[in-house]
Parts: sequence; structure tokens; C-alpha cells
Amino acid sequence: YTILQDKASYFQTDTGTLAYFKLPFSKRVAVLGDPLTLESDLVSFLTQFLISHPGALFYFISSKVNSALLSLGFKSHLIAYDNHLDLLQSQFSWAKTGTVKKQSNRAIRAGYFVEEDKFSSFSKESLSKIERSWILSRKNKSFEQCFLTRPTYFKDEEDVRVFFLFKNKSPKTFGYLVCLPMYKNHHISGYYLDAIRFMDSAPKATPYFLISEGIRLLKNEGIKHLSLGPYIPRKFETSSFYSLLSYFAGFIYSFRGIERFKKHFTATQSPLYISYCTVFLLPYIWQGIHLTLQPTLAKSVLLKYKSIFSPTTKD
Repeated sequence: YTILQDKASYFQTDTGTLAYFKLPFSKRVAVLGDPLTLESDLVSFLTQFLISHPGALFYFISSKVNSALLSLGFKSHLIAYDNHLDLLQSQFSWAKTGTVKKQSNRAIRAGYFVEEDKFSSFSKESLSKIERSWILSRKNKSFEQCFLTRPTYFKDEEDVRVFFLFKNKSPKTFGYLVCLPMYKNHHISGYYLDAIRFMDSAPKATPYFLISEGIRLLKNEGIKHLSLGPYIPRKFETSSFYSLLSYFAGFIYSFRGIERFKKHFTATQSPLYISYCTVFLLPYIWQGIHLTLQPTLAKSVLLKYKSIFSPTTKD
């Protein structure tokens, strides 16, 4: 589901499918995530794709796909970590995630609760109001995010689960959590945490509470896996250059906040890579960020640096 986006294009053969996006100001394309193909067909499928799109960049790919691209002459760099929970594992316990439990209890004491429902049960206006409130509270205030951030379409999709936040007996919803299905052998093997949106009037504990309640409901059904999605680390142990890049990227998007938040869940981490065949990678990393954040990128940078270098005044 993460690759099903309005601005995506698709490369399909008899052996697989992948999604790609045209990079701004470039003839190159960016591939999002792993191709949907058998491991035995992976190298031949990628070779076919690269005939049509030489010089493509691959974002947030697994070690398996990264190894296949290295065999085709690509270079790569660790760019993020995926975070996944085994909900049925005996070691999984809220005792290890004290912050999550503490924040969730705050929401409960304030009268909030979570129930599963469908987008169609609510007006699009009320759902859009939640999304606007959430976006305007972020560093990047673009309403056209895509690529690494899947847009929310407010439509009921097969096997997609949506958990809504309510307070006391009010029918009004204050937020929602979207979980996309992950499939294995034509069956749902787990879920991927796709989006959390909530009103600025909701408690700060809301994201912890939505996830913990979503986990409780999925666990009760016997669901084993939940992916919390990737985060870009603040520091790269293997590269001071990428650590510096991550630091400056934090001015326009809260990568460090996402890292701190997801670490509270003590999830198992898997490395994700960016793979490329170009000599200079930096311009294409920024193009990927620009593609995700859309038109407010430049404005966000200008406002941030204006706040840093402008003299402060007292009231």
C-alpha cells in the first residue's frame, strides 16, 4: 500500500512490480522501497528496470535488495532503520517501554479511548480538519507530502485498519492511526504503521496512546508483526558527513523527534539503504527530501535560518 500514491509511476513485468517517482530538476527517477518480486527473480527484474531507467536511485531498500544492486555495480549507504515489533513474542512487554505506558495512562485519565472504525463513518471535512491541525503543528507545513510519506486519502481500502481517538461519550474523533497490511504467501502477516494524525487540542500523549491501543487490539486478534516504519538516525557511526547531513535536514523536518519517539518502543531494528550509481549523491538526497516535502521546503529553510540569524528583541 505504501507505493500506491497518485504521483507514483509503476514498472511491471511478469515477475514483479516497483514504484518510482521522477526526481525534481532531474531526469533520474527514485524508487521507493523493495520491488515486489521473488528473491530468485530480483537481479533479473532490477536489470530490466535499469535498462529503461539507468541511473535510478533506490530509497529505503532492505539488505536483500541492496546486495542485489551492489552485484550490479551500484554503491550504497545506510540511510535509516526500520522498526518492527513481534507482538506475540514472550519478551514483548510494556515493562520495557515505560514512557509509552506512562503517556498512555495520561490519555486514559483524561477520558480518551480508542476504537476501530472506517473513514467512511466520518465526514471528509472533519477528517481534513484533523489533518490540517496536525500538519500546521509540524516543522514542515506542506499539504502535498508524498513519496516517503504516503498521503492520506480518507477512503476505505481493503484490509487497511484505522483506529480513532474519542473522548468520553462524544461522537467526535480527535485523531486516528492508519495501519497498512503486510502480506506473505497471500495472507496478512502483520501491519505497517502508516500515519498518525490528531488535533492540537488532543493531549501530547496521543501518539503513544493510539499506538499502544492499536497494538493491544491487533495482539488480541493474534497479529504477530507491527512495523513502526523507518527513522533516519541523528548520527551515522560510519560517516561524519551523513551525520552532518542529518543534522541540517533536522531544520526542515523533525527526524530527531521521530527517532526519539520510535526508540521508546524498544523495537527490533533492520537497516535500510539508499543505493545509487552516481558520483555525487548529495544533490539527489536533497531531491528526495524535496520530493517528499513538496513546495514548502525552500520556505521552511528560509524561515529557519531567518530565526537563527535575525537579532532577538525583548517585548
